[in-house]
Amino acid sequence: MLGAWINSLLERLGLRPSNLGGPSRRTGHAANIGAWGEREAEKMLRQKGYAIIGRNVVTPHGEADLVCRDPDGRTMVIVEVKSRVVRGEGIHHRPERAVDRSKSARLRRIARGLRGANGWWDRHVRVDVVAVERVGDETQGQIQTRHHEGLVRLSARRA
Repeated sequence: MLGAWINSLLERLGLRPSNLGGPSRRTGHAANIGAWGEREAEKMLRQKGYAIIGRNVVTPHGEADLVCRDPDGRTMVIVEVKSRVVRGEGIHHRPERAVDRSKSARLRRIARGLRGANGWWDRHVRVDVVAVERVGDETQGQIQTRHHEGLVRLSARRA
């Protein structure tokens, strides 16, 4: 019931969850890894007390992988999920390193847009990054998740 109400509200605001079950716009192998990473990130965030209020929320500025409410009950959190499957023990780049200057700027625009569209003016809004790695193959191996709170900084004036 609440999900239908949120979807209705998002549509009236010109926003829409593109696909509540997984990633939008992606296909093939990358989509499978991305959807898996988002599910793992969601599990970890729920265990930490976060309330998930949106998945793959499309805005005019881009897509928010997850939109959550922090356990403090007041902070709204836009979550970017970066996932990788690492085959073998070699040196590799951590997934969170893919959040470069350009991606950070896009995430700031998404957060500002969601704040304005949802009237979150009396709430703190932040952008977190969750990195999910599976060392091994896609079906086996150790899963590592890292939650970086506020990794993308929002300026106080314009956030």
